[in-house]
Amino acid sequence: MSAPPLTFYVEQFTSVPVPPTGALLEGKNVIITGANTGLGFETALAFAKMSPRKLIMTARNMKAGAEALDMVLKGAPGAKVDVWELDLASYASIKSFAARVEKELGTVDLLMNNAGVNLGAVKEAQMTEDGHELGLQTNTFAPILITLSLLDCLRKSTSPRVVFTTSEVHAWTDGKGIAKTAKEGNVIKGLDAISPVAGFPRYMETKLLLQMSVRNLIQALPDITIIAVNPGLCKTSFGRHFGRSWTSPSHWGTMLWMTVIARTGEAGARNLIHAAVGDFESVEYFTCAEPAASPSTFMPKATGLAVIKQYWGELLEEMEKARPGCTKSLQSLYP
Repeated sequence: MSAPPLTFYVEQFTSVPVPPTGALLEGKNVIITGANTGLGFETALAFAKMSPRKLIMTARNMKAGAEALDMVLKGAPGAKVDVWELDLASYASIKSFAARVEKELGTVDLLMNNAGVNLGAVKEAQMTEDGHELGLQTNTFAPILITLSLLDCLRKSTSPRVVFTTSEVHAWTDGKGIAKTAKEGNVIKGLDAISPVAGFPRYMETKLLLQMSVRNLIQALPDITIIAVNPGLCKTSFGRHFGRSWTSPSHWGTMLWMTVIARTGEAGARNLIHAAVGDFESVEYFTCAEPAASPSTFMPKATGLAVIKQYWGELLEEMEKARPGCTKSLQSLYP
């Protein structure tokens, strides 16, 4: 893990402009994954006030989802909002969700791939029913599978847009662990095989893999606007899975960060909202309400470029296993 760069601290103290308001989503169908808490909830509340044709919030826990829906409707009375079940740790759940979208919505104008997981403390790897480490599947494979599963619905829109919630921490890992698995033959299999898993370093790796995926997805889907957004460090419940020890220096360091430099969830969500409704073309990295260059030092290197190519091939193979035919309309990127 690299130390957070100076830009991280500068951006944390940079005020994110208030997003535009009004009926900006009128006539549009919008989906936000992981919308029952944190950034997803704040974004859903803002979108509900923008007159969408239909706003779908997703939640893994439907009781929590229903409570979030009630709060959104109190903040935006009369808005056309619903909550649907979606578990990113299950390909079957993703495919079932996509089938429901096709049947009940037909068209998707805006897809917000926001849901994710940060498992925190070092622990034995938790494997999904699909055979992958939980963080790896939830943060990297699932957002891509949802996007590919909804391509037909997105392409029915006159201005389809997909927004991914990423993080600056993708640049805090030196990428050596990922490069090692690539050299050994397979990134996905290599990372799945590691146990125990150090939660935050793995989280950084998953965000790096997602950032790599978005770079290729932008080129493979030129007909769809794709934006990866860094909301910044925010005071949300996202870190609820962290193991906490009052005697741990890292605990007190985290508490200091959250107290002194973290943004509110509403402020972090502004980045997502700007990316969703602003006049932007596809952007590989979006932070402080504007396009920027990824701060990763791994991705531009020769090793990084080679891994990006290799992992893209592995990812497409994984997607085809999960949903045969879902990659057939992607433009070929590598010979």
